[in-house]
Amino acid sequence: MANHTGNKAAIIVAIITLIGGAITALISNWDKIFGVKDRVASVSQGTENVTGTETGFKGKKKYTGNVGKWPTEYELTWNEDGSIEGTYYYYERNTPDKYELRGRKINETSIELREYINSMETASAMLILQGNCYTGKIKNKETVNNGRMFDMKICE
Repeated sequence: MANHTGNKAAIIVAIITLIGGAITALISNWDKIFGVKDRVASVSQGTENVTGTETGFKGKKKYTGNVGKWPTEYELTWNEDGSIEGTYYYYERNTPDKYELRGRKINETSIELREYINSMETASAMLILQGNCYTGKIKNKETVNNGRMFDMKICE
């Protein structure tokens, strides 16, 4: 009977090892399996051509989205070094105020942005690519709007 228990344990260890190896292979080959590395998207949105490759977008592009319940328009420049800069404004608020954005691409599906007003950092956001939108939260600094947090979406 002890021999069967030993065999069962060996089989369980082998199964766990195989599953672990399969998961590792899936993660390390994610881009190849799902075609992310081979994807090239050329887009012209009225500013200049933007090309998406395995290293990310390069160039200037316009987006729409929202911060909280307010619709927004964005213009972002994606630089070769992974940095991002641009502006956004609330187009239904009847105000010409534009908020400056600076940040970086963390990986193929995540970006980090910081909002600035008059060169002072006022908020930060972590956004994840879901479909054709970066979604997440933007959090004001404690000294700005009591540190409130809002949903944020930036879409093509």
